[in-house]
Amino acid sequence: MSVERIVWQGWPALQLRADDAAIVVVPELGAKIVSLTLSGQDADIIWQDETRPLVPLSYGDKFGSFDASGFDECFPTIGECACPDYPWEGVVMPDHGEVWTLPWRLIPDPEAIHTVVHGVRFPYELSRRIRTAPRRFVIEYLARNLSGFPIRYLWSAHPLLALSEGMRVLLPGEPLGHVVFAAGGRLASPDASSGKVRWPWAPGPDGTSVDCSLMGPREWRANDKLCMETPADGWCALFDPSRRRYCAFRMSPEETPFVAICANFGWYPPEGRAAYWVAIEPCTGYPDSLSEAAAAGRARILPPMGEVRWATEIHVGSASTAREVADRMSG
Repeated sequence: MSVERIVWQGWPALQLRADDAAIVVVPELGAKIVSLTLSGQDADIIWQDETRPLVPLSYGDKFGSFDASGFDECFPTIGECACPDYPWEGVVMPDHGEVWTLPWRLIPDPEAIHTVVHGVRFPYELSRRIRTAPRRFVIEYLARNLSGFPIRYLWSAHPLLALSEGMRVLLPGEPLGHVVFAAGGRLASPDASSGKVRWPWAPGPDGTSVDCSLMGPREWRANDKLCMETPADGWCALFDPSRRRYCAFRMSPEETPFVAICANFGWYPPEGRAAYWVAIEPCTGYPDSLSEAAAAGRARILPPMGEVRWATEIHVGSASTAREVADRMSG
């Protein structure tokens, strides 16, 4: 499939099609994936917020001050923190990492959307290549350390998927994980539920179990994040029974051993129109702060002058039941 140059909300963009699906990337805005559509469907799979248009970004900006939409890349941290490692110890790592606010350079490639970016405060290069395969998009990552010192890092995909009541998040095999944060009273706070939870159940404020796979209405005014072990089957999905479609992610449990589920029912951001999305986030570690993840032994390492590769896939299609989605992803 060929790459098509288009304009998205006034920004130069690239579109790539795979069978009956299309993906759109804006390289100047952190190589953000701004759209993911399925032919014959009138609603974008990616969360769109018409009240917060895409605007220029500056290095170190706060994520919640902008559109809070689309699919961004978080690297080399997710939460703002001080770098824990020599010779950058104490250097501030921005909110949601460095790369989502930076323009990515486009690498000429007629069959893929290939972009690359360099760190600002840290010496690394991160490239991402999105190509097509039958009924899916394959996203290939390559991180290079340009220094003679090891660099610990976190990476997380950050796709915000549009919600409607009754959707289901599917994780096969009932994996174990933790509640990372809970706001709005839907789940008990992590302090009160610090033990492991088994998907899809997590403790509510009154001690009863809450089914975290079921997506509720915007009026819940809650925002919860769970980080689960990547299922052995290597996939997770959002199933929309009303539109009979799904968006699934396939990943390697070895390369990305965790998948975070962050459901936002009209709680975030704190100012302006409340957003309504769920983020399904293949990631390399948790919690969101690199310094905390490193202390817990859950940070990855870029070796001196070395490189690390990983990949994930996006599958979109039509399905009538959650069982049908599972059969397709397991087949």
